Amino acid sequence: MKPPAAAGTRDRKDRQPQDAFSVTHRTLTSAYLFALALVASLTIAGGVLISSKLSDMEDDATVIHLAGSQRMLTQRIAALATDLQATDDAARQHARSSIDAALRKMRDTHASLSAQPDSAAYRTPELHSRYFDPTTGLHQQVTSFIDLGTRLTNAAGEPEGSPPQQIDAIRAIAFGTLMSSLSEAIMLHENAKRSMLASALRSHHIIIALAIIVIVLEGFLIFRPMALKAARQAAALERDAHIDGLTGLLNRRAITQALSDTIKSGEPVAVLAIDLDHFKEANDAEGHQGGDALLRATAERLRRSVRPNDIVGRIGGDEFAAFLIGVSDDATAAGIVERVRAALHQPVEYDGRRLRLGATLGVAIAPIDSGEPEVILRLADQALVRAKAAQRGSVGRACRKDAERLLRATAIVKAFDASEADGSNEALDAYFQPIVPLGAPASAGAPVCFEVLARWNHPDLGAVAPSELLQAIGPGRTYQLGHEVRSLALNGFKSLLGPQTTDLRLALNLSASEVARDDIGAAIAQQVSDAGVPLSLIEIEITEEVLLDRVSDRTLEQLAALRGRGAKLVLDDFGTGNSGLSQLMRLPLDAIKLDKRFVQQLGVNRRAEEIVRATVSLAKGLDLEVVAEGIETEEQEALAMRLGCDRAQGYLYARPMPMQMVEEWLAKRSHSADILMLKHKRRSAS
Repeated sequence: MKPPAAAGTRDRKDRQPQDAFSVTHRTLTSAYLFALALVASLTIAGGVLISSKLSDMEDDATVIHLAGSQRMLTQRIAALATDLQATDDAARQHARSSIDAALRKMRDTHASLSAQPDSAAYRTPELHSRYFDPTTGLHQQVTSFIDLGTRLTNAAGEPEGSPPQQIDAIRAIAFGTLMSSLSEAIMLHENAKRSMLASALRSHHIIIALAIIVIVLEGFLIFRPMALKAARQAAALERDAHIDGLTGLLNRRAITQALSDTIKSGEPVAVLAIDLDHFKEANDAEGHQGGDALLRATAERLRRSVRPNDIVGRIGGDEFAAFLIGVSDDATAAGIVERVRAALHQPVEYDGRRLRLGATLGVAIAPIDSGEPEVILRLADQALVRAKAAQRGSVGRACRKDAERLLRATAIVKAFDASEADGSNEALDAYFQPIVPLGAPASAGAPVCFEVLARWNHPDLGAVAPSELLQAIGPGRTYQLGHEVRSLALNGFKSLLGPQTTDLRLALNLSASEVARDDIGAAIAQQVSDAGVPLSLIEIEITEEVLLDRVSDRTLEQLAALRGRGAKLVLDDFGTGNSGLSQLMRLPLDAIKLDKRFVQQLGVNRRAEEIVRATVSLAKGLDLEVVAEGIETEEQEALAMRLGCDRAQGYLYARPMPMQMVEEWLAKRSHSADILMLKHKRRSAS
């Protein structure tokens, strides 16, 4: 066989859309982070710029405040200078001290104004010249005014006082050039402040505009193309999620949804289940590439064989399905189905060779057979299985009994799940059927083992046979069912134990799903222990069919460990499986139970008698007990006893019964044993 390179190639192709989507996602994330960083940078730069301009505006405000103080002090000094000529010494002295105080404050204010000639407050040449020009600058004027005021107050302390011309001069300066210069300086700074505010607003607007432009450009040049690409890739992923990558047909998910939508719309539809007959042959001979070629050819022929509005899909492997929309009768369906069957029975050319192609089909029609999408698919599949069992390459038609059986199975599952959900499961019960020893008549009172059998009697569905129940609920629920039945049985069995019944035993059955669990041995031991029943009173029955080679060695070890702790292991239905003899070597068994199909032929079929004889001989050679299952007549009992069977089970002794009837049965058996013992003693005495 060629290496499965094609399968690996398909896997890589299937991963390509996801990989491309991941790349697009990473690119979008990077673009988003870049745009976010750029907008953040613009915001920070704008904040720094505006903060700088606000700082300059604060400098202007400070200078305006100081210049206003200078102007106010100048006016105060000029007003007080007139009082220096007062005749009242006290008034003159008050004016002098007030002028001195104003001059000191003016000197301090001027020192603050002229301390930093390079300050931002004097940023323009006009402002700098207004303050620091050597001849006309405000600095020079204020200094001269302060000097003049100082001389004026000093002269006011002399006997002759301050001369009138000095007072007139200081008033002229105060209300003339100095006042004008201070007012002009204040006006210039206010203009500068307004200009700075306007500049800050312009900068703010520019930054906002740039941020908007960046965002728009990001959207059009990065995000929009990436978003479109991501949308295309998402659409491709969605398409791939519904399309089979090899054949281009709808996959299982999509075709199931299509069937559901069609049935919900009320339109009739004929469902074709299609299984290829020679796919494994081509796959083994030509490798996966040859098998893929066969699948692609099948898909193409299906498309051509059905009508344009019909739906075709691949369920998986070499299984296909076709929905014939609007077909509600067998005659119309048969014509299209025959066309499909004929198309799928023509060989396929591959690499210069002809590959055989054939198909078996199953047909079901909705709503005639069923109106449930899941049920109609299963009906078509069952029709296919029945057709393949009869003759490969044929067409099977679903029958009403199939639909009824599937509907009942669905109802059973729903009812079982509902009972499990509310924790009641009142429909479930444990029944007991005795296994009695074979031998002398006095053995009627000998030890008895009760096999536990599940019974499910639902108020709406009625009594459901164990085989039907297990088939309906499937392996996933079987373990829970077995656990609950064992709990019921163990609790009931415990109530039977007492000083007079210490020889009773309980046989527990394990299903295939239970045996497949690696922890089944520990789980059984724990459950029996929790019920307060000695493990030495337990027999574990495992059917030959469920104990196959796929059972793990760990499970076998756990079952053997159960036997080591006192439990007995019994191989049930011996002779019906495919590997009964091999199981005798895999497990340390204590007994085998002959299948009832052999036992019930005793006295009727000589071959059955010889098979039982040989089986008993084999078992005795392995030190195993033999249980004859299905004894219904005294003749069968006598023959089983003559052939060497040790124990028996069947309707001759008792049918499966609920716990409340077990005590009555035991009491009757004990009474019968007493009578038989008495008769035996009388015969011995005579």
